Amino acid sequence: MPYSHVQFHGMRIDTFGTKRNGRKLYHGYYATQFAPSTWDTDAEKADFDKRLAVFQRALDGAWGWNQTSRNPQVLKVFMAPEFFFRGPIGAYSYGIAQYALHKVTELVTDAKWSDWFFVFGSVVCIHLATNGQKRVANMAPCGLGGQHPQIKVVWKKHVSGIDFIKKADRLSPNLLALEDVVEMPLNETGDQRAIFNLGARKVGVEICLDHHQNVRRIQRTRPEDRSVRLDIQLVPSAGMDVKVPSVVTKREGYIFNCDGIRKAADLKRLSSEDGLFSTKAVSDVGGGTTLTVVADGQDPDSNDVFTRQGIKVEAFVPRRLP
Repeated sequence: MPYSHVQFHGMRIDTFGTKRNGRKLYHGYYATQFAPSTWDTDAEKADFDKRLAVFQRALDGAWGWNQTSRNPQVLKVFMAPEFFFRGPIGAYSYGIAQYALHKVTELVTDAKWSDWFFVFGSVVCIHLATNGQKRVANMAPCGLGGQHPQIKVVWKKHVSGIDFIKKADRLSPNLLALEDVVEMPLNETGDQRAIFNLGARKVGVEICLDHHQNVRRIQRTRPEDRSVRLDIQLVPSAGMDVKVPSVVTKREGYIFNCDGIRKAADLKRLSSEDGLFSTKAVSDVGGGTTLTVVADGQDPDSNDVFTRQGIKVEAFVPRRLP
């Protein structure tokens, strides 16, 4: 079914961390103090499952909104911020990646999600290299749901200076620090361009720093390729907003940013352009409707601020695609 319209839903939740006694720590269920070199798989899976249940509750809230379209020609986009899945010490062990992909795919394997495009925030894992390096694998499971879902992983290339707590600021030495990790080396080919072809429509995903005007991940991968023009550009982040030089949509295309530090979901539209690297202008589409799925402090099944802050979704009415 060709898509003529799009409808955006973004989670408004702090995914980064908090402070205790003047020091920083990560949000996490079952925040056991196990050492990074001996990750506890059962605890990690319990943490992931709890977070996925929060995602599902937000998604069910969006599905039940009386202005969420049931028209199959309206592409519904549902996005969580970067770091939605990161574990209580700052990252999961690398073996959780396949578990995560399986679980998020299972969640949206249903015919009712056939016209929904999902960005499950990001899943942060650490790959222990043979030389002892802790390599960050920050990946966003994305794609269409439905009876035969098409979920794949978009990788974040760059580690930002705010992605992890610094050693001097962390509450416990068992928490991963920025100084402990290095970037995962990635190629610049194939699906790592993070472009999804939905029939005649193109959707691109850039995770946080990869969208920065000095990076422009999608734009600079193959700047000569005019097919990069997107209908929709999605930016899950924790500390990023829409950067005009990085916008690679068609004229009147949409840029949707869901940020886990600002607890915001912002929708903008490319209002003018005359070339891939020329001066552009974007305009605010306007605020959506805030859906309060769980009010602040009302979740009885939480032992962490991750859900004590409540579960909210910013929902927008359907809009015509370019």
